[in-house]
Amino acid sequence: MPTDGAVLELLVGVMSYASPLAFARRELLRSMLRPDPAVAVRFVLARSALDADAGADVLPIAIAPNCTGRSLGTYLLNNGFFRYAVALRPAPRFIARADDDAFFDPPTVLAELRLLDGGFAYGQFKEWQMWDPGSMMGVCWSNTGAERWYKARQSLSGAGGTESSRAALPRHVRECLAPGLEGPFVFAKGPLVAYSLDVAAAIVALPRLASDEARAVYTRPTRTFVSPINGKALRPHSRLHPSALPLYDDVYFGALLQRAMGARDLTLLQANMDEWVKPPAAPAGARTADAAAAAGGAPLRLRISGHPPRIYHKLKQPRRLQWLNGSEAHLAALRRSRHAQHRQHVAVPRTLLRRVANVLLSRECDDCVD
Repeated sequence: MPTDGAVLELLVGVMSYASPLAFARRELLRSMLRPDPAVAVRFVLARSALDADAGADVLPIAIAPNCTGRSLGTYLLNNGFFRYAVALRPAPRFIARADDDAFFDPPTVLAELRLLDGGFAYGQFKEWQMWDPGSMMGVCWSNTGAERWYKARQSLSGAGGTESSRAALPRHVRECLAPGLEGPFVFAKGPLVAYSLDVAAAIVALPRLASDEARAVYTRPTRTFVSPINGKALRPHSRLHPSALPLYDDVYFGALLQRAMGARDLTLLQANMDEWVKPPAAPAGARTADAAAAAGGAPLRLRISGHPPRIYHKLKQPRRLQWLNGSEAHLAALRRSRHAQHRQHVAVPRTLLRRVANVLLSRECDDCVD
């Protein structure tokens, strides 16, 4: 935490894990992230699976044993980090989580968060999903707002509106009409998501955070589920069983955000994200396009959009971070201010998010929310 008398405003937990590749990414991020006296960045790892990283900025989180793998590890670390963050005293004004293959500029993010009043969430809001609380799976994905859900409801109504008529609908329609689903809701993609303290505290205070966690770890792996996607039985030990698949914490927190803030005003601020694009084919003799670029062949590339990006993602290979460190154009784009004309209010149907006040989106993303 800040030690020079500065007040901690933004705490960022970067989800990571024990591996030489992840350690290399953490070392690069330490050298590349611009410091700010009001920002603290902590690398969040499972206490039971630490590596040789002895950095003072490592935050060990105790999670259930044997749950550090791909399916539950990040979900449990995310839950643990937010519990830790909201309990800090003095409390930070803003709490964020990030992936260790993402890059952002802490001073720029903090400057944008300071402009917001009241409860808010910050991230890339482009995708919508529904949540099946039984299997803890996201379903009915859409990148066109709630249109898919609306069309499914219309199809059900046109077919008679009964359970038997639902069963006769096409599979991609039935998926959005399965019993017990929550949503639809827009959610912030995981590479960088921030909340005001009151919103983060409201999510952590939900009793279901603890009950869902216990179910995910102990009960869910032993149960047979009916897939909300295709109606088939998903039995334990099946490779398609929910416990064998990643539990996406960004979708899950989207469902919790709707539950916690559904009756309160909420602002969503769009943080545009640019992702690594595959370089041209590797020349003869190079094993991968990345290796070819490192050897002086095809240039490594991040897409630069027409709007100021706030997040760069899919930087898993350390050489990609090294390349980014040498690209002043990409680093400058992250720090470019977002002018007032790049923001506007977009209404969100209250039937979906009830009393959501407004959504601030960049002009290039006006169609992200219906």
